[in-house]
Amino acid sequence: MKRLLFVLTIVSSLFILAPGGSALFAAGTDGFSGRNYLKMESPVRTFYVNGFVHGMSIVQPMADENAIVPWLETCIGRMGPVQFEKTLTEYINAHPELQDARLDVLAFLAFKAECRKK
Repeated sequence: MKRLLFVLTIVSSLFILAPGGSALFAAGTDGFSGRNYLKMESPVRTFYVNGFVHGMSIVQPMADENAIVPWLETCIGRMGPVQFEKTLTEYINAHPELQDARLDVLAFLAFKAECRKK
């Protein structure tokens, strides 16, 4: 267990101390916007969006089992991480006036718009 904590500490330090890590570290303090998201490299975008989508699908039922949005569950079940990234990136690029909005809100709006198409 101590080794695992040590390894996690080292890995976390690498992300924080990496050249791009400062932007990621600062993101949690003042909110993360669509503009910040567009500055990320593609693999980081994919990880962010994938985590967000899985968070939405886990947190909603825990808050209230009747609160899960059926269209969201059905829609994201047919998509993969690359499609998640593509959906959010296209939505932010299509709505430049919203680029300073919180990224979690933009992600929800992007998936809502995408799922309505299907």
